[in-house]
Amino acid sequence: MAAGSTQERRARQILAEVLGVAVQEVVSTGPVGGMTNRNFLCAYGARRYVVRIPGEGTGAMVNREREQVHTRTAQAYGWHPQVLYFDADGVKVTAYVEGARTLGGGLASRPDVLAGVARTLRELHESAFTMTADFSFRTEYARYVSMLTAPVSPTRYPQYAVCARVLPELERRSVQLGAERVP
Repeated sequence: MAAGSTQERRARQILAEVLGVAVQEVVSTGPVGGMTNRNFLCAYGARRYVVRIPGEGTGAMVNREREQVHTRTAQAYGWHPQVLYFDADGVKVTAYVEGARTLGGGLASRPDVLAGVARTLRELHESAFTMTADFSFRTEYARYVSMLTAPVSPTRYPQYAVCARVLPELERRSVQLGAERVP
């Protein structure tokens, strides 16, 4: 996305409103990470923030109210960066975590990275963390596939082809593990 794009300007405006400062005082260094949302690294003074703008159709995929509750709970456990703002549409502003990386760019296929993800997930699953609703991998996967393969899809997800190859194996493994519903 070109510097100064409409969404990048919107990210700067959102952060300025959240912090109560003039938009001219907010700097954006451009997009960072994200598969279905648009995330921008912005700064005000010496502090950096990530501004998430929900991607097209993600409101149909994600229950934002539930996501907000779970995000705040995860923050309390230290698993999520500080949340400064989170609205009903999914616009979110968080503190930037130095050195943090998204799982894009091939990282998700590296065994050392997957081992770290597995350790974190085990910690989550064995914690006292509670969710406000059940989450079933198989139910959500089937729902996403039906939305993404519909003649008029509510979202345009460019990584769908990769996920379509990987997710059936994840589902097979979850059946082997007998883990249907966990946080």
